[in-house]
Amino acid sequence: KRETPGQARRNTVNEMVNKHEKYHASPAPEPPARRQAGSPPHYGLYKACLIFYPDQVFRNSVKLFSPHPPDNSMTLQGASASTFARKNSLRNLLILIASLSAINTHAQTTEINGRILDATNHDPLTMATVVLQGTNYATVTDDEGHFQLSVPPGLYNVEVSYTGYETWVEQEVITSTARPVLLNIELVESIEELIAVQIESEGFKRTDETPLSIRNFSYAEAQRMPGAVLDLSKAIQSYPGVLPKSTFGYNIVFRGGAPSENRYFLDGIPIPSITHFSVQGSSGGPNGLVNIDFIRGVDIFTAGFPASRGNALSGIMEINQREGRTDRFGTRITLGATDYGATIEGPMGQRSSYILSARHSFSQYLLKAFNVPVLPTYSDVQYKQTIHFDDKNELNIVALAAYDVYRLNTDAPESDALLYNVGYIPEGDQNQYTIGLNYRHYLEHSWYSVMYSHTGLSNRADKFRNNSGLEADRLLRYDGQNNSDHFRLEQKIFKGKHTFGYGMEAAYQQDVYDVFGFHISQISIDTINGVQEIGVAQAGVYGTYDLHLAGDRFVLHTGLRTDMAGYSAGTSNPLKQLSPRIAMQYRATDKLSINASSGIYYQLPNSVLLAFTDSTLRDGISWIRSPQVAIGADYRNADHYRVSLEVFYKGYDNYPFLLEDSIAFANAIADYVVVGDQPAASIGKGRAYGLEWFIQQKLKRDYWWMVSYTYSVSEFQDKNGEYRPAVWDSRHFISLTAGKTWKSGWQVGGRWRYSSGTPYTPYDSVASSLISNWEVANRGIFDYNQLNTERLAAFHMLDLRVDKRWNFERWQLNIFMDIQNAYGSKVQLLPYLTTVRDVNWDPVVDPDDPTRYELQQINSDTGRRLYTIGMVVDL
Repeated sequence: KRETPGQARRNTVNEMVNKHEKYHASPAPEPPARRQAGSPPHYGLYKACLIFYPDQVFRNSVKLFSPHPPDNSMTLQGASASTFARKNSLRNLLILIASLSAINTHAQTTEINGRILDATNHDPLTMATVVLQGTNYATVTDDEGHFQLSVPPGLYNVEVSYTGYETWVEQEVITSTARPVLLNIELVESIEELIAVQIESEGFKRTDETPLSIRNFSYAEAQRMPGAVLDLSKAIQSYPGVLPKSTFGYNIVFRGGAPSENRYFLDGIPIPSITHFSVQGSSGGPNGLVNIDFIRGVDIFTAGFPASRGNALSGIMEINQREGRTDRFGTRITLGATDYGATIEGPMGQRSSYILSARHSFSQYLLKAFNVPVLPTYSDVQYKQTIHFDDKNELNIVALAAYDVYRLNTDAPESDALLYNVGYIPEGDQNQYTIGLNYRHYLEHSWYSVMYSHTGLSNRADKFRNNSGLEADRLLRYDGQNNSDHFRLEQKIFKGKHTFGYGMEAAYQQDVYDVFGFHISQISIDTINGVQEIGVAQAGVYGTYDLHLAGDRFVLHTGLRTDMAGYSAGTSNPLKQLSPRIAMQYRATDKLSINASSGIYYQLPNSVLLAFTDSTLRDGISWIRSPQVAIGADYRNADHYRVSLEVFYKGYDNYPFLLEDSIAFANAIADYVVVGDQPAASIGKGRAYGLEWFIQQKLKRDYWWMVSYTYSVSEFQDKNGEYRPAVWDSRHFISLTAGKTWKSGWQVGGRWRYSSGTPYTPYDSVASSLISNWEVANRGIFDYNQLNTERLAAFHMLDLRVDKRWNFERWQLNIFMDIQNAYGSKVQLLPYLTTVRDVNWDPVVDPDDPTRYELQQINSDTGRRLYTIGMVVDL
């Protein structure tokens, strides 16, 4: 019998309802059909038509059920109808929705797809469950571990579970109509039957080696952080143990250690810095170098350092990059606070993808308009390519390069502050690059990796009296060239409750410093003129063992590492650098754990100190030794909420002591070029200790917040053997950060920070005022007899950020406004000691002593309110 149009519509609805009821009655959905490799992703397009039934009026909101979403993922698509008036059953609601077939509508959807794999051997996990928390979106993986979900654009937590494995949550996955999200997630097999379901997440990740003193955050958290403005080096300042602001310059300081005590890794490849304009011999700068478009997650270790990462005493930052998109070519265009740039990505053959970005600054034009004395210009390029030869073999190719130039703004209107800064700051340029390969192979119960990288750094600077540019007026010629090669082999073996690891690494660094200049102290002016050249080979080996007991309630980690360097007799004996370490985790309840770590860590002094130490003194140089201990408690409510409390202590032995200034290297204040360019001896001692309290609520429904408090003491011995506060000794710092999102695409956030002031050394006005000294230094000379006896004022500031996202067909627009220091708080910096000047801006000679200038001290602060309107376009 021929069907009437009404019967056809009702038969269609009956099929939809039957599928819906069958899905909810079955214990689990069928595995999705495997999509053929290379085929385009499926996108759903749903049509509906509206027919009015006079006797049926609906008042309920309507949910459209998609009977065949992509890859059979069962999805509830949310739509609303508010013009009808009577409650009815799901069947009647679906009759109305199916009747909308006369009106063509295109639902805005995007895709989340990827693979779920075993973390040990990379075998695909079939029938693993993938759920978007707080929604009705869910699916299971196919026989090769693939999954696919079609969802509206938004922000989601993706939960992945599989029987016999720890549940994993990928926090805050941003989806848009511009591109699908690719998530390759590795699940860790449970050691034995757990007391309760254990949930790990990218946001609260910890390891057997580092059960505490580790912080994690994702791209979404870094991107939205108020006051950071897409800069990774500023985003980390919300976390405990990270100094908000140092006395001078831009330094990255963890737990009271000097910036030179940190190491940075990009997909396991060592890089010298994460910022532009880094001072040689230190780390940190005013502008971020790593493009956050590449970031999938960041791990910060401040204790319990992995044995595979040597040569670090205070902090290790592991930056994990995402893979490029595999469906088609895509572009992101970004306009930030100080630069603009573009990122392109796409497939490269069947088993490879790439990401490439380039950025260039425009801040030099804005700073010139505001009469800032130094005008920085920078560019950077970043690249990653991932090649999956098969499920067991993969190769990551990583490259990062920067070109930085800084010039003086001598055309700005004259003032005491401007003339002081352009008087002593040099002009220069800096180039750095790193290229590395990281290959990993998976076996049945283990994996091993091989890494090689090469890094080059060139740092040039010049300074002339009165900025004349004449060779006769030269005060500084600095040309530092560094080249290093690094190799690492490591393997991890998993045997039930036992995990074994071992590895070796080797490095060779070649440094050449061609320097002409002056070293000015309280008692003399010494001329430096010559070439310092040095080549140092290093090697290290390590082994680790982990034991899981009592249903994973108790985890014990032990490790041993040793290093050697061919610099001198004091650095070449590996038995002197034995580095034992131990870490323990005890899960007192399903949510509360007690954690502890202890170890002895070593670091070779940086290459500037090694090169400038005379050959007759080199046997007095040895590895810095730092015994450390940390203990704490950690409470985790599922995967969203965390409270932690830690106390830590670290000591320093054999610390470099600068022989000309008679201070520990940790107290040396860097200028714009280099720090540590003088002979040293390994006779210094120091200590740092404190407490960290951290509460964090990851994204839950539509809000997030975190609170951190740090009490940190950092002290080093002076020339008399007495402990004095280090320049990084900021006793108290607090950070309060919160934000909220809306489904309409709006997002707001705020960050309030407080920090007590850091110490500084006052000037020796007697030595500084001598004309012979001033004409060379053009700045005050520190009185190290009063080492760090003064302290800057405490400060607090508020940062605000508002975002709005618009999703269009195949592209997305995000416009944001960021306000740093919203209420204009004064942030005090190291004061200036400069000359008194007459009406012609010439220095005034002391009328009582014609060999001296009259001096004045000028306060310095960074109390500006900074506005940024930025844009991110995804195509």
